[in-house]
Amino acid sequence: MRELLKIGAVSAEQTRPLVAVPFQVKDERDFDEQLNQYNQSQADVIEWRLDCWTELNQLMAELPILLQRFEKPILVTYRTASEGGQAEYKADVYRKLYTVAIQNGVSAVDIELEHLADVDAVVKLAKQYKVMTIGSKHVFNVSDFTVEQYLEAAVSETVDAVKLAILPNTPTDVDELLQATEQVSLRTKKPLITIAMGLLGQKSRLDGWRYGSQLTFASLVDQSAPGQLDLKTVLQHLNVI
Repeated sequence: MRELLKIGAVSAEQTRPLVAVPFQVKDERDFDEQLNQYNQSQADVIEWRLDCWTELNQLMAELPILLQRFEKPILVTYRTASEGGQAEYKADVYRKLYTVAIQNGVSAVDIELEHLADVDAVVKLAKQYKVMTIGSKHVFNVSDFTVEQYLEAAVSETVDAVKLAILPNTPTDVDELLQATEQVSLRTKKPLITIAMGLLGQKSRLDGWRYGSQLTFASLVDQSAPGQLDLKTVLQHLNVI
């Protein structure tokens, strides 16, 4: 039986996934203006997208203080440009930001599996601090991509959970993602998070949990990915409101 995804004090259930909202602020002014809305929302988890911050070297110094102001479990993500994010991949910055975050109270970090070999020390540090590591991959061309084969390989990596997001071309691509999630989730204890982006993929955001996906993302202020639904819509669908 697969393990239920736990991020900080909250855990997915057999009958519903965790719901995270992306926090995409570019500076301390944005941080101050938006934080209260996020802390008071009905989301389970706040995903802080560090790649949206304008001055990452400045953020490194401020991160320990800013992290203390959250009132929900925090998933820290540095999404690189090649995977749909707003910052180029710089190994030293990537490692330093995650190291500071892990040492200052985050509940989980999203590590792109493409860069896993560069951050072995970060993964080890996360285990030491009991911080969840989520290994992620975003695929924008699914023509020659086999979802089930990829998930089978990804769950053998050193991360605690695996996230895969694809941009589907057809409804069949979405169905294949969901079916592969179901099959692989039955063969591994490692939690899976799978999402089909865009309008075609909204079914996966709402009902992916029925196939074994344990975390979905919903927007509170801005979308962090195409096709992302607003938090109220997702919670109403999950009968949380």
